[in-house]
Amino acid sequence: MTEAAKYAQENECLFVEGSAFSGENVEEAFSKLTNTIIYKVDTGEIPSSVVATVNTKGAGSGAYVVGSASSSGVNLKDVAATESAGCYC
Repeated sequence: MTEAAKYAQENECLFVEGSAFSGENVEEAFSKLTNTIIYKVDTGEIPSSVVATVNTKGAGSGAYVVGSASSSGVNLKDVAATESAGCYC
C-alpha cells in the first residue's frame, strides 16, 4: 500500500491513483467523488447550509449545487450527465 493510500484510508478519504497525462483513472476519480457527494447530500451528511436544489430544466429535474454562498457551486447532476455523454471537458 502506498503512503498516499494509507493516509487516505486512515483519514476516511477517497483515494484513486491516476494520471492527468495519460488520463488513467481520471474518470473513476471524478465518478467516485461525485457519487460520494450525492450520497452524502441525500443522507444529510453534508449540511444543508452548503447545498441548494435548483430546478434548471423543468419540473422534477432539480440538481444539487454544492458550494458556499460566495461561489457558484458545482452542479453534480450536470457532471454526471456530461460523463455519460462521453464528454469530459
